[in-house]
Amino acid sequence: MARVNHKKVKQLLNEKRSKISDRQFFTSRILALHFEDMAMAQTRRYKYNRRIHVNLFWKPRDKSVACTNNLSVHINSGNKMVTQNRSRETRYQIVCGLFAHELGHCLFTDFLSGQTYDNFMQAYKWYPKPPVLKTSSDLRNEKELWEYVKTEPRNLEMLRYIAQNVSNVLEDGYIESRILAQFPGKLGHCLEIVRNQHWESMPTLTQMIEKEDDDGHIFETVLQLLLSYVKFGEIKYGEEPLSDERVQTIFGLLPELDSALINPSGKDRLNVVNTILVRCWEYIREYIEVCKTRQDEAEAAGGAKSLAQTLAERLQAIAGNSAAGEGNSTPVADSSLSNPASNPKKRAATKEQAEENQSGEENAEIASSPQTESENERQEDGGPASSPVGEIFPINADGAEGSKKQDVSAEESGRIPLMNTERVSEPLGGEKTRDDAYERERYGG
Repeated sequence: MARVNHKKVKQLLNEKRSKISDRQFFTSRILALHFEDMAMAQTRRYKYNRRIHVNLFWKPRDKSVACTNNLSVHINSGNKMVTQNRSRETRYQIVCGLFAHELGHCLFTDFLSGQTYDNFMQAYKWYPKPPVLKTSSDLRNEKELWEYVKTEPRNLEMLRYIAQNVSNVLEDGYIESRILAQFPGKLGHCLEIVRNQHWESMPTLTQMIEKEDDDGHIFETVLQLLLSYVKFGEIKYGEEPLSDERVQTIFGLLPELDSALINPSGKDRLNVVNTILVRCWEYIREYIEVCKTRQDEAEAAGGAKSLAQTLAERLQAIAGNSAAGEGNSTPVADSSLSNPASNPKKRAATKEQAEENQSGEENAEIASSPQTESENERQEDGGPASSPVGEIFPINADGAEGSKKQDVSAEESGRIPLMNTERVSEPLGGEKTRDDAYERERYGG
């Protein structure tokens, strides 16, 4: 039975601000109980046995927006993200959308697996299993990663924090897709309003690159593009081409990102985190070194910020990024079912862009590949561009084919001249022999 008169909440929502201020309304206990009862009603289907408590506070100077420890949801109603909206109704929808996001973490995030992942990384091990290393670059990156974190304790500390942030990015995309699919009422509607505001606030790739020259870093740009795709299925390219290395990094991760969004297993998403750390290791290593340098400069100037605080301040600047949830529970039972990712049409369009860009690069490589003069002549004559055995052999300066052929003897003066004859020659006998030990002087494939 509900403990709150929800009609009273609606009445206060429409009350004039001269009678009750926004600060009074958005920090009131009646509004917090309103969200708690809403969570109880919506999660009854899962037989959720934990009462979710909501704490609403007003701190305009605090950069935090919302977070959860799996038992309580904390929302800063005084954050600019809320107060930049003029009407109280819109502000209520933003706060409700933030609550829906944190409720998604409470229901669908595997907090225990996240703790185990961090424990394994402290022991220099992958969890739940090592990433699939498809290229020599992946092999080299993984080796360098473990060598690097073993050289200095704070290297491992920063990598753990980055891994946690990357994991939270994937979780944000996953839990928001589930909320939108399974709670299409008020919670889903308000969450969509928050998502639209996030999308509008996201900078373009061009703006992010300009920021790199000032106080940013290429890894922060890659992380912003990563968040953009997992949440919205598209990227704000700005004026940058698809061939940009940041875009290509995301394009190379599309299969893994898509699987993370629809796979209900938190462990499988952690496998994708491992893949991202390996694929982006060169950016991450440079980023850690930059943060360490700035940390050293801050300490020399008398600052007392920890490495985690330094990283947190930088990563909080990523538009649409949320605080990582904490807890010690597993997802609800129904979370074992697969779930479609949000914005499927936009995701399909992004994949099509990636495929077209890849095809265009392959065609450009073929068109720009060097060809010998004899190959060009054969193509102009309509003949095949390759040898009958499928392998093109180089032509030496003296006309000999291949580099292993013997030199022309002094008695040979060139090609035998052509002669016109009136009849076909007749055989005049002769003999033939068979040499079973004969070996060709070149390999024909």
